[in-house]
Amino acid sequence: MTPFFVPGATPGQPTQQAYDDLRGYVETRTGRMTRTDVICALSCRRAGEDSEARVGELDPYSRELVLAIFANRDGYTIVWNGGYADITRRQAYEAIPFD
Repeated sequence: MTPFFVPGATPGQPTQQAYDDLRGYVETRTGRMTRTDVICALSCRRAGEDSEARVGELDPYSRELVLAIFANRDGYTIVWNGGYADITRRQAYEAIPFD
């Protein structure tokens, strides 16, 4: 398993603050509250293909660094600098938590 981190954030309180800031961004942009799950990777189907988005790696579709993945009542949101992608529950296979 992978210990919790946010790419570019210093470990400790700055990491938690960065995560909370990203959570606020997602909730404002999507209009949906996020759950407390802390997700490391999301295995899903996008654009007719199976893929995996993983924090700290490039998103297979945006080609941007994944900063966080949040769960909400409708599915998941993958976040990168300046953007995000919503994944429905039907598209998601497995959400892999951080340690």
